[in-house]
Amino acid sequence: MYIDWSVVTDADDSKFAKFNELLKHELFRVERNPEQKLVVFSESINTVEYLAKRINRKDVLVISAKNRSNLFKTIRENFDANFKNKLNDYNIILTTDVLAEGINLHRSNVIVNYDTPWNSTRLMQRIGRVNRIGSVSKHIYNYVFYPSRQGNREINLNQIALSKIQTFHSTFGEDNQIYSQNEVIDRNLSKLFDEAMKEQKKDLNQELPYYEELRTLYKTNRREYNRIAKLSLRSRTGRASRAVDGVTLSGDTLVFLKTNFRKVFFLVSENVKELSVLDALKYFKATPEELAVERIEQHHNHVEKALRKFHTIQEEEIKNQEFGQDDPSSRGAQVSTALNLLSNFMREIDDSELYLKVTQLKTLAERGVITYISKRLQRIQKDLRRVSGKARMTHDEA
Repeated sequence: MYIDWSVVTDADDSKFAKFNELLKHELFRVERNPEQKLVVFSESINTVEYLAKRINRKDVLVISAKNRSNLFKTIRENFDANFKNKLNDYNIILTTDVLAEGINLHRSNVIVNYDTPWNSTRLMQRIGRVNRIGSVSKHIYNYVFYPSRQGNREINLNQIALSKIQTFHSTFGEDNQIYSQNEVIDRNLSKLFDEAMKEQKKDLNQELPYYEELRTLYKTNRREYNRIAKLSLRSRTGRASRAVDGVTLSGDTLVFLKTNFRKVFFLVSENVKELSVLDALKYFKATPEELAVERIEQHHNHVEKALRKFHTIQEEEIKNQEFGQDDPSSRGAQVSTALNLLSNFMREIDDSELYLKVTQLKTLAERGVITYISKRLQRIQKDLRRVSGKARMTHDEA
């Protein structure tokens, strides 16, 4: 096999030849690409570097996990339509899936998927980088390179990707084909999730009073607002024990950590628990009259535990994005619980219609876009355990 492969040269690369043809004659046509920006995704850093070498243009920006953070501003300057001081130093960005989330690339409306990811959610995430409010163009042009016929016979990737994307259409009522013209657009099944969407809006409405309070402070007491805004990024304080939603916080530490790509709230005691934004706001809320107290003895130890957890999450996400994997250990606890419960349900279901609904719920929970589903399923899991425990107790007594 090595001898056979060693005789293959760049000139034999029909896939790149097609890409290069599109690059020269189609991808930068003004009527199709008014901003003259192009985004190219691949799962492999080796492929990205290979494309950069073959294209050989000075306006190509190559991004991977190694340089993403360092080049964050450069990416925004050249590809984010919301960035104030725009530049045109780079017009093509070649990137792994480290940019499939967490950044806007919508000065471009043309995207090329140089390979088909195993995790089809990545296709949705990739397109989401350019399909955003503020885009100049009315149309998004999405190019996908499929596996070769011979390769697809071995791994069946076309069918796997198409079936997963079809689930997205059925779940969300998507009205645009993403991977293939064979996708069936079905808006009826999206009605199954009206309740979930209402709950998502409910969560947002619960957050709005906090933002309104912040805006009121900005308007009525600009000096105090500016004082708070200038506080050290590593500000720390102590608070007396208090109850929030029936939970008494005593000997715990609340930690907020962020990077350009990730913001996380943790509640730390013996364990490290990731909080939703809404829960964190409830925990942090205080009146101006409340006086600070001495920090607890375990404070620094708790912060270190939160940092270790944060770094672990980041490392897992980068690893999974580089290799196109979806590791459950990098998900939040609620999502993991929800997915485990749904997987158990699916093994017991015989009804095909119910199976489809559970599959769609699993897709929603996996994407993490509707936290209501994961929260509700986590409550169901607790109820099941409680009922199961009572059943065991009754059986033992009998």
